[in-house]
Amino acid sequence: MKSLQKSVRNRQNDGTAIDFLRLLTSGLSARDPVRIPKRELLQHICEWRKCDRKQAEVILEEWESGLRKTILVGDWAVIYNIFTENLVVENLPSDGQIARAIELRSSNVRFSLRDTLEALSPHEFEDLLAELLSRVPWAKNVKVTKRSRDGGIDFVGSYVHEDADEIPLYGQAKHWQTKLDSPSVQGFIGSLATHSKGKPIMGLIYCTSGFSADAESEIKNSPIMIIAYDKDKLIDLMLRYEVGVVRARVESVSLDGRFWDEIKE
Repeated sequence: MKSLQKSVRNRQNDGTAIDFLRLLTSGLSARDPVRIPKRELLQHICEWRKCDRKQAEVILEEWESGLRKTILVGDWAVIYNIFTENLVVENLPSDGQIARAIELRSSNVRFSLRDTLEALSPHEFEDLLAELLSRVPWAKNVKVTKRSRDGGIDFVGSYVHEDADEIPLYGQAKHWQTKLDSPSVQGFIGSLATHSKGKPIMGLIYCTSGFSADAESEIKNSPIMIIAYDKDKLIDLMLRYEVGVVRARVESVSLDGRFWDEIKE
């Protein structure tokens, strides 16, 4: 606050509230919001205008209505709280800092999703997959099966080809801490064959920890087409179709310093 007092004291000005606030904020360095009581504010006005306290009170009264709404002065947001009689000054991050913060949060969301997925129970996970598949364009009418007698099938629906033809979709979700092995995939293929009855169907299998090499070979060589997802591929889908996440779009308009520098040349 000493630097603030020095800044105000060293200059005399008959200008506007904005002129005063520019001078006032030029002496601030704190990143936390600064609250200047009315008593101190009047003292600063006295030093700025070289006037007595009564004149400073008249000046502040003239400014008060305008200061009740937040004013941006450089990188500082300024507002006068009439209830506490404090001038609140808060430093705002620059556009570059905001963009960097958004970038960091966005890059970290994958890690947050991994932790959230791993904390789900098997039943909660099946519900998540059903919700996700209701958002993708290539699946329709996906529902979780009755868990007491699903016959190795956790959810059913329709798979939509690019030509808009639909075939039955059968899925299995393994929320495991270990990779899915070959026998498990063979069992799923057997369940698909039972439901297929010789007609075209699509299988979808998910395992949180991925698939062993033998399991991947079984999926590749299956007589019934199977789509396989692990945790990372699932997160890709969640981000693409905004399931379990909220996309924030921030727009900002500020002066183009390079443009004005060129104009002034």
